Amino acid sequence: MVGLGISNSGGMMGADIMILKKQESITAGSTWQIGDYFSTEEEAPVLDEQQDYNLLSITQNSLLTTAVVRRALDTCDMADIQVFNDTDQTIIWAYAEAFGYHGQTRGQLPLRLNPATYNTTLNVTGAGSNLGNLTEYTYRLGQTSQYACSKAPARLNTPLVCNEVPEDCSYPIAFYGPGSGPFNLPAEAGLPFGGPGGVSYVMLQIHYNNPTGLRNAVDSSGITVHYTQQLRPFDMGVLTLGSYDINVPPGRSNFSVPANACPSACTSRLTHSLTLTYNFLHMHQTGSAIVTRHVRNGSAIQPLGYKNWYDFDAQGASQVLPESRTLMAGDTLVTTCTYNTESRTNVTSFGLSSQDEMCYNFLNYYPAAAHASEW
Repeated sequence: MVGLGISNSGGMMGADIMILKKQESITAGSTWQIGDYFSTEEEAPVLDEQQDYNLLSITQNSLLTTAVVRRALDTCDMADIQVFNDTDQTIIWAYAEAFGYHGQTRGQLPLRLNPATYNTTLNVTGAGSNLGNLTEYTYRLGQTSQYACSKAPARLNTPLVCNEVPEDCSYPIAFYGPGSGPFNLPAEAGLPFGGPGGVSYVMLQIHYNNPTGLRNAVDSSGITVHYTQQLRPFDMGVLTLGSYDINVPPGRSNFSVPANACPSACTSRLTHSLTLTYNFLHMHQTGSAIVTRHVRNGSAIQPLGYKNWYDFDAQGASQVLPESRTLMAGDTLVTTCTYNTESRTNVTSFGLSSQDEMCYNFLNYYPAAAHASEW
């Protein structure tokens, strides 16, 4: 039995799954069956009422089984996930003899199912005199944030309490949550470091959670940064979207906090349009859904990104959807977070603890703009 699915959350929750299994029969011999399934929890998926996967052909030898499967890009089925044009989407996979926890025989990877074809000529001008560009971040354990410092901090190489972050080290550049993988910046943009206008100092903020009071634990958190001295055409920026206005009553299964908007009055200050690349949608353990909507001239266009089945243990960057990859002066961005507090007996409010909540979309874009950092 082989399962292959598209996941909006990055894990099993809310995943659209195709399951291919071999049936043995005395009269008919070996036959293959394909099923369209949907998963709402970290458990066995259920058969979808509307079957949208079609098995076109299958071949098998001693080393390899190859199946050709067809499904519409948009099935108009609430239990299916739309395949977007030219967009990396998370594919989950597993194999076993039967339904159950798959242990090491499972995984996930980003895959562009419907890629576009490009023919582009790129002229690089005005790259400046920075020494290099940061191009990739790989984190080890922990919930981690990385901030750029505009000047040398007064306390260099010294641990700080998280709520004592220096003002000069408040510009966010990279994030990691449980389940995140390596993050690669797009080929045309990087974070400048060294030289005039580049980042010279970085603050690493790590969230420790030790609910059982474990003693003598060894911290293995950290970050590996890749860089190039071949400067990229554009400098990358991060726009922080979201809300601090979080007060969720206990015992609620579907509670949305007030939507937070980056209004047209803010984006009207842009002197040029921005290219939006990746969302990092972030909540804590009661988060159940998050979306950033995009409004232009009073009409909603495609959302920047969303997770209808948010999974705290399957976080990570997701590519901005294709129709919303340009932010123009006068556009509005609206971020809404929804929570499930059925297991809570007290109000859940904004805070740093995993028992508190957050509502953020750390939005990567280029070229970096002086006024585009936080709303």
